[in-house]
Amino acid sequence: MSARYININDRIILEISNDAASKDLKYDITTNSHTNRNSFYVSYEEDSNSNRDNGAERLDAPTSNRWLYLDVDRFVSGTGISSRINVQPIIPLRFNRIRIHILSGYTFDDSNGFVLQSYIKDIRSNQVNLLNFAFLRDFPNENISFNPEPLYINSKYYNRYIELDMLSPDSLINDANFQFMVNELSTLKLDKNSLVYFDFHNIQRTEEDDTYLITDNLIQRSLTVTDKYKYFGLTLREIGDYFEYHATFKNGFPTEFINNMSQVGRFWVINHKLEVFEQVGMQMIKTSEIERIQRDSFNRVLKFRPIVENAAIAYSFTIKYTATFTDTNTNEQFYRVASLSKLNPKKYGETLMRLNTDSFANLNVYHKPPVNVVNNFQAIEAGQTQTIVVNHYLKTVTQDNPTIRIEPFTNVYSFEFDDSVAHGFEFFLSFVSDDEEKIYVPDIEEENTETKLFFKIPERTAMQVRTFSNRTYYIIGVNANGESTVISKGLFNV
Repeated sequence: MSARYININDRIILEISNDAASKDLKYDITTNSHTNRNSFYVSYEEDSNSNRDNGAERLDAPTSNRWLYLDVDRFVSGTGISSRINVQPIIPLRFNRIRIHILSGYTFDDSNGFVLQSYIKDIRSNQVNLLNFAFLRDFPNENISFNPEPLYINSKYYNRYIELDMLSPDSLINDANFQFMVNELSTLKLDKNSLVYFDFHNIQRTEEDDTYLITDNLIQRSLTVTDKYKYFGLTLREIGDYFEYHATFKNGFPTEFINNMSQVGRFWVINHKLEVFEQVGMQMIKTSEIERIQRDSFNRVLKFRPIVENAAIAYSFTIKYTATFTDTNTNEQFYRVASLSKLNPKKYGETLMRLNTDSFANLNVYHKPPVNVVNNFQAIEAGQTQTIVVNHYLKTVTQDNPTIRIEPFTNVYSFEFDDSVAHGFEFFLSFVSDDEEKIYVPDIEEENTETKLFFKIPERTAMQVRTFSNRTYYIIGVNANGESTVISKGLFNV
């Protein structure tokens, strides 16, 4: 499942699904003598209604700001608009879902509503209308639905939406089976390279009891007919007793694509959202949700361990993974969704399962060699105790002596600060390569204290970092909004 978003203004977001669905619905066709264009409307027979009830047709001239509000109960004779209703298509038509998301708390107090037009173009750049929809603030309207999971974009919540069916532009342009529908809307061939356009007209006022709409402030947006980001995907998989997740591009990481886009002023961030649903009886109960914003290092694999709250009685649990990709300059967005269900909820309960170790030898492990311990190892019987000495490299770094040494093996460091470390951050030890690629090493959170942060650099990462000519390291704090702050920095040698 995937969709793209268009920012209409700071109060309206348009969502367009990438996947077209077949629906066996009749349709209405209007012919407008003012614009010399036909328009398509879905005819929903199940409730004896048509979205022509909320349609709008331009009057007087092709670029006029005066519209007729096409409520089916109105008398429209003499307006220059004629129609054929309840036409049965030759084959089921294909539709893209449109959602008009409305900012939480916004009541159209600065407007009387809007007219939304969607269209593609023919070979002479004439409009081929796919959707005409009018929303009037003060007119009885049952189109608005409340979203139980509000859309969160650019630090704003959109908790209501209007859902519409738009005739699929991809089907009209690329599928010869729908030529009959093209003939309904245009006398010319369609432009194979056409974009799909969305014109958002603000309703300034209405006249004659809402029969006529007067608009101003046209906002036009456009998208490619097919999803230009179709090669983006997601990976979500179980590794041992945790899960790995990250965005993908052509089965690899999206780093190169996003870096190339930044060369032309297109900067991307990815918002990762993980939701856990537990199956208790016949119900799926949502028990947790986390979000994480990724601004760089897009080749990094993220990790997650869920806590199943009803592990004792749940039959299974499902992780739903949603990644929203945002161009921070244009606010263009698209998202991808993946999910993974597991039948072992007890493994991820609030209390970890105890392993049966009665048949294993008992080992005493020391960070430093105790006095009078002989460092040799001999085969022993199960149940006996054998002491093994582990020489674990641990380097304490203070603000007075910030230089560290990176060995070509696993390295563990503790960084000691004069004052308490700030709360509410995720901490990383970061390095910058000669190609300006950032590498992040997460902290060992369970080892941290009020004044110390612990980090473990795996051997593979250490070998990579040792090749850098840039010998500066950083300790980074990342807050809940994904904003990073340099806590400390120093130099490393090899």
